[in-house]
Amino acid sequence: MVRTTVVTGLRRHCARSAHGAQSCFAPRKLGSRKEISGQIAQVVTVVSEITAASAGQVNGMTQITRAVAQVNAIAQQVAASAEESVSAAEELNAQASTLNDTVATFELETDGVGRGRPVRRSAPARHG
Repeated sequence: MVRTTVVTGLRRHCARSAHGAQSCFAPRKLGSRKEISGQIAQVVTVVSEITAASAGQVNGMTQITRAVAQVNAIAQQVAASAEESVSAAEELNAQASTLNDTVATFELETDGVGRGRPVRRSAPARHG
């Protein structure tokens, strides 16, 4: 990624250069101090652009890292909630089974149409 940024920066610089891309990459004779100073300034400009681009990439990666950490935290919360839901469902199932067993101990009298009502038992006769 950094290599791409460097190449892009150099291409951009060479395109803006008064002599075009050939002057950037073709070997030449050394010129005057003024010309060399100008070229050094251009290199400094390119390096500054590369530095700025790298800083932008670091900022972007930092944001991505934070986002991934947030997604991870949310995923852990969802997993914990799912575990709690499973536990609650198991408890409800056990309670339903107990209630079913309790209700099964009652006897129902049917009236012939499929409905039942509790049987009323008379009190035992007293002998006295």
